[in-house]
Amino acid sequence: MTDQLKNRFLACCLGASAGEAIGIPAEGMSPEEVYSRYGEIEDYHPRSETEEFLSLEAGQSARQTEALLAVLAS
Repeated sequence: MTDQLKNRFLACCLGASAGEAIGIPAEGMSPEEVYSRYGEIEDYHPRSETEEFLSLEAGQSARQTEALLAVLAS
């Protein structure tokens, strides 16, 4: 694998984790629910507690992203 391809892969994975951390409060919500609760999400927000999802602090990522970042670090 070339260095350029490796860098693109790493950037894609890191971008996905940042996107998840920003988008996680709205997981499972319809667009209307998101807008009603947050307006436009432009920053990190904590995820609300629900029966379906665990609450997370602002900027945290879910375990799938944590696992991916651990693999990348190794």
